[in-house]
Amino acid sequence: MFVFVCASFLYGVVNAQTYEGFIGAEDWETVGTPQGSEEGYAPDFSYQISVVDEGKLQVTVDLSATCVGLVPQLFVNGGRLMDLNPVAGSASQFANTTPDAYEIGETLSVSFYFAYAGGFSDTNSFDYVVGSTNGALDDSEAPVLNSVSAGNITGYSADITVNATDNQSTSLTVEIASDEAFESVLATSRVASGEDGVCTLDNLSPLTDYTLYVRVSDLAGNVSEVKTVTFSTLEPADAVTFVGSIAADGWASTGTPEGEAEVFAPAVSYEIVTTRENRLQFRLSLDRVCPGLGVEVWIDDEPFFKLQQPQAENAVNLFEGENSQSYPRGTKLNIRFRFPFTGGVSETKPFEFEVGSKSGGSSVENFVADAVRVYGANGELRVCGASGSQCCVYDLSGRLVMNCLVDGQEAVYSLNKGLYVVVVGGSVSKVVL
Repeated sequence: MFVFVCASFLYGVVNAQTYEGFIGAEDWETVGTPQGSEEGYAPDFSYQISVVDEGKLQVTVDLSATCVGLVPQLFVNGGRLMDLNPVAGSASQFANTTPDAYEIGETLSVSFYFAYAGGFSDTNSFDYVVGSTNGALDDSEAPVLNSVSAGNITGYSADITVNATDNQSTSLTVEIASDEAFESVLATSRVASGEDGVCTLDNLSPLTDYTLYVRVSDLAGNVSEVKTVTFSTLEPADAVTFVGSIAADGWASTGTPEGEAEVFAPAVSYEIVTTRENRLQFRLSLDRVCPGLGVEVWIDDEPFFKLQQPQAENAVNLFEGENSQSYPRGTKLNIRFRFPFTGGVSETKPFEFEVGSKSGGSSVENFVADAVRVYGANGELRVCGASGSQCCVYDLSGRLVMNCLVDGQEAVYSLNKGLYVVVVGGSVSKVVL
């Protein structure tokens, strides 16, 4: 999926000695995670290298996503050559000119390095021959917009799938607008030529008919014909919560943290919220942490994303975050949690999760409440079907934090965030708040 970045695009110096390329998901050597982010930073981007001023190189990158404290850098022959500076008027472009000149025909090993708050990401290196060109910027032929379709429609969002091809450019710019003149552009994004690009529109209105206009342009500025896509948003669906835990036999592999004697296989309780846009929010509570601990969520074959610790004072054992991908309700996903730490890694076995399911794994449409249900939702403890029963709540240290008689068929109690053991009559549950 592409992250929308609204920007005006700079095409650099157009001459016979300009080379343009595209960096995709498979072209990254190292992927780090920016501070405060939930996902690794590895955006798709296009680049241009032009020969100017008798052998100096002007380098421009156009990123599909940025992050806090971002400083793109150019590495040549294994060493850092220069920073790329923001282009005025653009949120996504960075450029600079090398201080030294190079001989035409000289082969350079080039890579891009992205420093940011909390870490770095860098691409694989590639060979660039000074003065070479693949001719894309001399192109006068417009790209072809092959198809546009809408899918995964909710009350508030829709996925727009675009496929386009160009005779030379490998990276194309997509524009989606609410009017044919493109005076009101809702979003722009990058797609690779010849491949489907899925672009998610958010903040739509429920039960509304939409007709949107789509076009693509190549790196030479040629613009395709305009196509329309029509769809209707659905009746809004509420967010729903699924609560589960990782049992002792739920680990695929375990490692031992540096300096510790015990393998890292903590008691894990998790909460998965299907949002109204059909994204997934995760909250994990562990009964143990260790030095250098990270928490990763792996969904099917998608790139993992990291969970972060909330800023609350008592949240040392809590990790939470939201995936940017959306899924139709009823989709079945294989999910596993991975815990890298200083000295090793532990990983759970995958489990199947149905998007839109509530606690107990039942689907939204077919959910039938158990006789007694205990779960957490929206930061509250909920006890259903146990009116008049004794309810005792313990924290992980075994301290009794609440003792009461359940009042009503659906009782709601406010507690601090954390992992609790809840005893209602003869039922014992672990609950994450």
